[in-house]
Amino acid sequence: MRLQVTTPDTSDGVHLHGYDLTEDLAPGRRARFSFDADAEGVFEVELEGAGVQIAELRVGPG
Repeated sequence: MRLQVTTPDTSDGVHLHGYDLTEDLAPGRRARFSFDADAEGVFEVELEGAGVQIAELRVGPG
């Protein structure tokens, strides 16, 4: 699985819950995640410092 997050004006950490992955995010730059999506469920993608959910990752069986 590859996931990219971009923002025009925010510096923060992006956290993918359930997989416990965090990447730094800077204005105009991409935070990139590459991982095996082997845990089923619904996982929050959050701006860690702001405590704001920005996306939701849904992983189903198979």
